Amino acid sequence: ALLDDEHGRHWELAPEAHADETTRRKQMYVADTNVLYTRFNTDQGRSKQVDVMAVEDAPQRVVRVVDGIRGTVAYRMRCAPRFDYARAKHRVEARGRNEVIFIPEQGTPLRLRASVPLEIVGSDVQASFKVSAGESASFVLEEDGDERSDELGGQRTIEQAVAYWRRLLARSTYRGRWREMVHRSTLLLKLLTCNEHGPIIAAPTFGLPEVDGGAIATGTTATPGSVTRASRSTR
Repeated sequence: ALLDDEHGRHWELAPEAHADETTRRKQMYVADTNVLYTRFNTDQGRSKQVDVMAVEDAPQRVVRVVDGIRGTVAYRMRCAPRFDYARAKHRVEARGRNEVIFIPEQGTPLRLRASVPLEIVGSDVQASFKVSAGESASFVLEEDGDERSDELGGQRTIEQAVAYWRRLLARSTYRGRWREMVHRSTLLLKLLTCNEHGPIIAAPTFGLPEVDGGAIATGTTATPGSVTRASRSTR
């Protein structure tokens, strides 16, 4: 969606936005890891969200977990995958109330599982739910052909990822004043590195403007949240 607000893929998970309500967000990484932590404060309550990618030999999957901390927070989820750079169409099949399969014309299907009911809307899937203090909701997006994990809560995946990233940094011998920045750069470079063969991706930000409204590769300009049609042809 950052590249193309009309046709770009996205997976939205956030508190419901209301005109008369203020939502404050703070994001950080769990210390010495690439596990993303987001804290939401709304007029109705407080919640936290953890986003993590499975690592090492685990099947490829993204796990997202929402936990209620105080009060009650209404959430929305919308999963809108696109295949072959949004050129291939796909259909969605329900496997019960809490599981769907995204099946493309070509390529590997994706499976979305959740601890809350899912609703198919066209070629996308959405959910509306609430979390109160002590309650949680979990989502797992994975390749349909991979080994299926029976664990939906995501705690095992989170723990494995935290241990993996911290083992990586434990090998660092740098002890200078820039240790935190060196370690964060190491974690980022590892994210951009092919696990199987070792090369680093050449241009992770190719096609993105440096600032909102700045010039992009085609010489057109991008407005915040959108990209001009001329640039979309370069997908």
